[in-house]
Amino acid sequence: MSHRGNLSKIEFTKLLSWVHNQKLSGTLRISQENKSKFILFESGEILSAYSEFPEDNFRAVIRRMQLLPETQQLDLDLEPGISDGQFARWLIEKGYVTEREFLEVLKRLNQDILLSLFEWRKGEFYFYENKFPESKAISLKIPIKWLFEKGVERYQQRRDIDSRLPVEAVFKVRDESFRQAQIAEHPYPEVRRFFEALSEPRNIRDIVSESLLTEFEVVTSLLRYLEQGDIETVTVEAPEIPETVKKLLAEAEILYAKKRYWEAWMRLRKALVEVPNDSEIQQLHRKYTI
Repeated sequence: MSHRGNLSKIEFTKLLSWVHNQKLSGTLRISQENKSKFILFESGEILSAYSEFPEDNFRAVIRRMQLLPETQQLDLDLEPGISDGQFARWLIEKGYVTEREFLEVLKRLNQDILLSLFEWRKGEFYFYENKFPESKAISLKIPIKWLFEKGVERYQQRRDIDSRLPVEAVFKVRDESFRQAQIAEHPYPEVRRFFEALSEPRNIRDIVSESLLTEFEVVTSLLRYLEQGDIETVTVEAPEIPETVKKLLAEAEILYAKKRYWEAWMRLRKALVEVPNDSEIQQLHRKYTI
């Protein structure tokens, strides 16, 4: 198996098995939408994982685990520029979590990142042998057997949801009074955050980013409320692509045909800065990245 490829052609389960069976050491990077998730391996065993996605940071996981009273949740947004280690010490010094509780947060964070990858149907991957940042190599040693069992279960659950949910759609709450009632009265914080994120029509990825819930939590809630009739899908017209971006795309295509891949990729990169949510440009960027 190649060290580089796409999950649309190789399932994550097979990719994970390959690294484990070959007893490789290094970093597996898997990317979507210009962000990546990373898994660190030593002799085929998983040391830990980390992610660039906002729902995979410590603050989001602490919210999901409900370690703090809701009156203290706002404090999690303080000191956004500090490192993870500094943030951990800050939480412990404030008395928000104990050292043991923080270890549980770390384990939950790693588990959420790893299980989420079983849901991915696309994304470029690259394996760097014998290379991983020491600062990220916290040796949690996630049991591979447990991960496969839970991951396959997650894969099957997500496949069932996807067969019943229009995943590329934009979703909207039918009744604003219903949304406000859920925010004010629902007993589960994750449901309240889900409806807070739906203050306007949003797609799945935007709901995840806004609520800091996992994608699995979001699609599960969407399916439930869509089938109940409390949420509907809406059609949103794609914005007109500016002429400057069209020019960048044309130049990228010409450069790619001439095998000037780096220059083509840079044109696509600039186009994405101008129009970050255009799916066709994102697809071209992924193609040119490989």
